[in-house]
Amino acid sequence: MIKKYNYKGKNYTMKELSKISGIKYDTIQYRICHLNWSVEKAVETPLKKEKKYKYKNGMYTVVELSEMTGIPRSVIHGRLTLGWGIKRAVETRYNGKAINNNKDKQPHTKKEIKENRAILNKTLDEIYQSSLMKRPVY
Repeated sequence: MIKKYNYKGKNYTMKELSKISGIKYDTIQYRICHLNWSVEKAVETPLKKEKKYKYKNGMYTVVELSEMTGIPRSVIHGRLTLGWGIKRAVETRYNGKAINNNKDKQPHTKKEIKENRAILNKTLDEIYQSSLMKRPVY
């Protein structure tokens, strides 16, 4: 049999209390069963707000910074816990990979790639000619 809890004169299951309050089932259960909170306190106590950090003219949570940079939130949180500043925590490379601070930028088009290759080949030709070496043919 599912246990019901009295809240404001009506009986509810923990699942129903979770829906009413918007607080996860696990949190309601933990508060009532492990912390021995009253049903009212468990349902009416709001969750802690996530801390926001000032970064590049905005205020962001660790989760938002993680999504912006591609660095796992646990890594950013760990760096902040170690006393790193927000800029260093977010802009330092992760696993040798450059941080993507511009995820909105579209990938290069075929035309841009072709133009970049032409510039690179021209530059390589100049380097080989200046060193009096023949450029290998690929």
